Order: sequence, then structure tokens, then C-alpha cells
Amino acid sequence: MKLVPLLAIQRGFYEMPKEFRFQAYLDTMLVDLIDIRYPLGNMNPMAKAHVPALLDELLGQNVEEAAQESLDKVLASYPPDLFANLSVGLVMADDAQGGWTDRLDVAFKNAFRNQSLLKRGWIEAILWSSDNDPDQLKSLAQSSVELATHRVAYMLQKGKACITLGDMLDQEAWVYEKGSHHPDTDIKPDQETVQSCLDILKQNQEASIDNDYPTVVASFYGDEAAQARGYPGIGMDLSGLDICRLGLWGCPAAN
Repeated sequence: MKLVPLLAIQRGFYEMPKEFRFQAYLDTMLVDLIDIRYPLGNMNPMAKAHVPALLDELLGQNVEEAAQESLDKVLASYPPDLFANLSVGLVMADDAQGGWTDRLDVAFKNAFRNQSLLKRGWIEAILWSSDNDPDQLKSLAQSSVELATHRVAYMLQKGKACITLGDMLDQEAWVYEKGSHHPDTDIKPDQETVQSCLDILKQNQEASIDNDYPTVVASFYGDEAAQARGYPGIGMDLSGLDICRLGLWGCPAAN
């Protein structure tokens, strides 16, 4: 499996006049406006100047080359045929100023509802326009590719998508245990907060993604994220995702 260089394709849209840009985006992303050629659904072709500037920085730092090196190391830890007929691509999602980009929603679908892209041969590794520290870009690209690949490996070896909050926590605990680049894990909660959140997660781990999404959001992403979407808080000062990043949720085998 190889990383397909998509950043230059994305950068190219911003060289076009705005009146032609969106149609060019559709023509590039889709085959006959129906099926997916490239996994660009989460990018914003009409973004303001901050996105092409960030893409220029990413391209200047050769982050795709670094991400390919990380991908090669990840692939060496799995059976060679596990990722047959799949490719990986880095995609810029405009969570900083893109009106159609909700970071939580995009991240959730990318991590737990990615079957449609997989059927079309793609693993999408997302970069965020709000994560724009030049010193972190290479590591962020490597982390995104690593984590996306490990998630797909987990799902392929499990043979099914996540159904409950507990499934999500098991997946992400396993994925973060496998990954090696984590620029976003500088979290140091006190033990009382950790234990309180673990108790809530254990209580809610059977909550269904389809039937109890508010509980899943509050548990996995924390009270602040839930309340921003009109869902009630449940006492999660630390998110379930943070618990997984910190290695505090039991790490199950993928198969």
C-alpha cells in the first residue's frame, strides 16, 4: 500500500478562479460525478487564503514523503495482504474557517464510519487547518497516516464496524497504543478526574452509536463538545478519547 500524493492536487484548486473552482473540484474527486476517484469530500475548495498557505507549507516540508516513511513502518507490522487494493491520502479539512466542517463530525465519521471509502479503495488521513504550527506539521502528517492505517487494520481484523461506545473506546485504545507520533497527547489530568471519567465510561460502554448518540458524544468527546451540540453533559471533564490517548482504557486484541 502506498500513500498517494494528494496535497498538490488540493493546492491546485486555489490557483483557479472561484467561479470555476467547485466544478473542477467535483470533476477531480468524482468519476462521472458518481463514484470517488480521490477522497476529497472533507476538503473545502472555496477556502480562504489560510488553507493554500498551509498547503504550501506542508508541500515545502515534504510531509507526504515523511508520512510514507511512517506508513512503511506501520505496514511492516501487519500481514502483507491485509491492505490489499487500498491507498492512503492526506486531506486538508478546514475546521478553522470552513462553514461546512464540524471537526467532531468529520473525525467521528473518519474513525468509525469509513466503510464507504474503504470499499472504494481509500484510507483518508485528515489534516486540520487549525493545526498550523510549522514545527508540528510533519509529525501531524505522520500521526494522521499512522492512526488512520491502524484504525483500518483494527476494523479489518475485527471484521465489523463499531456499534457501541465500548467498541469505540476499545478501537482507539488499541490504535493509540500502536501509534508512535502523538503531538496532541500532552494531557496531565489529576487521578480523581481520571477515575471519575473511567467510572462514567464503564457505565456507558454499552450505549449504542445509532440509538444513544448524545451519550456517546458526551462520553467519547467530553461534556464541552456535547454541550456545544445541544446535548447534556454527563460529568466528563476528560474525554473518552483522551483516556484512550493516555493508555488508560484496557487495550484489547484486534482479533
